[in-house]
Amino acid sequence: MALTGTMTETNGTFTQSGGTESGNPVNVNDLTLADSAGTGSFDDIGSGSTLTGNIPVGQTVTVDGRITNVSLAVTGVTDNGTLALASNSAGGYAQITGSGTGLTVASGAHLTTSHTGGTSVPVYIETPLTNQSGGTVTISAPDTRQDSNTLTTNAGAFTVASGGNLSVTGGSSFTNTGTLTVTGTMTETNGTFTQSGTESGNPVNVNDLTLADSAGT
Repeated sequence: MALTGTMTETNGTFTQSGGTESGNPVNVNDLTLADSAGTGSFDDIGSGSTLTGNIPVGQTVTVDGRITNVSLAVTGVTDNGTLALASNSAGGYAQITGSGTGLTVASGAHLTTSHTGGTSVPVYIETPLTNQSGGTVTISAPDTRQDSNTLTTNAGAFTVASGGNLSVTGGSSFTNTGTLTVTGTMTETNGTFTQSGTESGNPVNVNDLTLADSAGT
């Protein structure tokens, strides 16, 4: 399937199971994206979409706030490609939600947060997040919030980039057994920060929490 124009599906189910999508991304709006195989790109532009299965290698799914506030449920999803959370001052926030195993970023895969425009609009990570060894998470949005009593476990490369900010609140916790690089700002309030990996760059700000420290620099 090649898109040099525009394709949008609202409600229903879009099943991507081995085909190739090229050109412009498919806009998905308040539907189920049943994803298992195939390359291409998909932009979630709705407030009530659900992603099932996995994001394959060579595929990008963007939670895109260019029009309005956008939310994507990702319970039990494995990211093998790229999941991008992009808020926009002209539209709204970008949010992922989910329970259980939430989102797993596999080896070779990427999760990113970013913001476009003037006045900052948040990016919300409101699902358990596991970054496996070989996986990459990059926080570039100036207002990224993990605020819904969830656990992030990092065994790969987790970066809060210059100009980026990660705020861990609402009973959420963070476990670092991999590589955590902070050139922006990271603050956790309440919860537990477990440290047995490597942290470099700026210090992590810890506020009214348990620092469970056993190893690492």
